[in-house]
Amino acid sequence: FKCEYTKTITFFQAKLGEQLHYQEKQAIEVLMILIMGLYFDLTAIKEVSAVLGITKNNLYTNLGRISLSDWRKLF
Repeated sequence: FKCEYTKTITFFQAKLGEQLHYQEKQAIEVLMILIMGLYFDLTAIKEVSAVLGITKNNLYTNLGRISLSDWRKLF
């Protein structure tokens, strides 16, 4: 799991660049949480938030900090 997590973080840092990593650190962390959730068959933000015991609004708010251009870079 640790190896997969490290590979995923490395991918996002390379894909999104250092600037986004520092400016929107919380948004990147939420994105990483959601990706890790996929390893546990948690396919929706609502499912991830329920398992973590946090509100889904918090996750959506942080994801909203990523600009449309950065989402395009990612995909």
